[in-house]
Amino acid sequence: MKLEEELNKYFDTHENLPIALKRISYGKYRFGTLKVLMNLKCGRDDTVNLNIRVGGGYISLQKFLLNFLPSEIAKMKSSKAFREYVTEKTKEKSPGKSHAELI
Repeated sequence: MKLEEELNKYFDTHENLPIALKRISYGKYRFGTLKVLMNLKCGRDDTVNLNIRVGGGYISLQKFLLNFLPSEIAKMKSSKAFREYVTEKTKEKSPGKSHAELI
């Protein structure tokens, strides 16, 4: 499975996240002020995990969001870029676009 497909599935069920991932290149994304590397890990029981590189290893996307979302929201709220980002995100998001196009 492709990384973008799994991200779309995840964000389809978590549409209320205040900060989106923006794709830089395959596996590289911008999350607020952070650049992150992502990969897919397929388990033996056909489970697929989205992982983000942190330090010398990887953590799940869920753990990453729990750890980094509050600080990124605080950084973004204090900047003019956040207000512009929110305006841009509202304009971009339309029913015909997938999350991969917005990422």
